[in-house]
Amino acid sequence: MLKMIALLKRRPGMSRADFRTYYEGRHAPLILSQQGPNMLEYRRNYLTGEMVNGAEDMPFDVITEFLYADRAAFDRAFDRMLAPEATREREADEEKLFDIPAIRVFL
Repeated sequence: MLKMIALLKRRPGMSRADFRTYYEGRHAPLILSQQGPNMLEYRRNYLTGEMVNGAEDMPFDVITEFLYADRAAFDRAFDRMLAPEATREREADEEKLFDIPAIRVFL
């Protein structure tokens, strides 16, 4: 199994509630449609002040997990996501949601 983790921060001026609503209602369905059947799981773990001591000082608002059966499934998912039209659509959506320079992604 292969896991990709993304530490994502909401764009400046966006409330936590608006961030979560947009992510769940617009961005998550977009990612699911672009990655297709290649992804096993797609988890979003939102930070809240009630749950994490010092959450206001964290450099991210959500820990997102993408799980794939293996490297081949990961590669197929990203081939779909990196198609020119998919990239344009995803990047336009990300600008409405994320602080782009703050994004951190790792395997």
